[in-house]
Amino acid sequence: MKSAFFDQINTQLAQSIDDPYSIPIFVNYGQTNLTAGGGFSMTPKKVWAPAGITEELPISLGAFSSSQTITATTQNYVKGMQVTRDLFAYATHNVPMDPADVQLLVGPPPPYGWLLKSTSTAIPPECQAACLSLGKYGRYRLFARDSKSYSDFSLLAFQAINLQQKAEEPAPVSRPSRRPGEKEQPARRPSMLTIDPGRPPVIEQPTILAPLPIQ
Repeated sequence: MKSAFFDQINTQLAQSIDDPYSIPIFVNYGQTNLTAGGGFSMTPKKVWAPAGITEELPISLGAFSSSQTITATTQNYVKGMQVTRDLFAYATHNVPMDPADVQLLVGPPPPYGWLLKSTSTAIPPECQAACLSLGKYGRYRLFARDSKSYSDFSLLAFQAINLQQKAEEPAPVSRPSRRPGEKEQPARRPSMLTIDPGRPPVIEQPTILAPLPIQ
């Protein structure tokens, strides 16, 4: 299973060399081994016969059975796929990453130039004795200048492909504080003014009361 994870990383590196904006599709593998049955027994005994004594050592082996279950889940979070794509584009073509996306990772990616490639059996001239051979993927033989850069990149790739969407919680509604013993006032409904477009609004004049005559 370990090689399956790294094969996916190296395959995507080769694809990103040809197209830095290729969408990475990664699969998480899980394996379960089940073993059922089995047994072992020895029953030594001596058999008396006219010809003499015969010693027997029967060995009984129970039936062994084994089964293996492999499950695969595909990366399906779009943001995680986008961050993974940009991480590989930076490694292969030095395409700058969004600083906000880098903040989602545990650390910055290794400096550009750690990945070397060759389309023939010859080792790249930039590759020194400490280079790490990653194998042949597609039409490229891949090398890393040092094992730490490849290890750091693999850790970031594993994190990027496993980014999960976080549910956004609504912000709490702030209410004015009340004094002790004060009852909460019911919310007032907004006043509504209905105007008939076919008729002009009628403005009522205030009623003025005349003063009463003095007796």
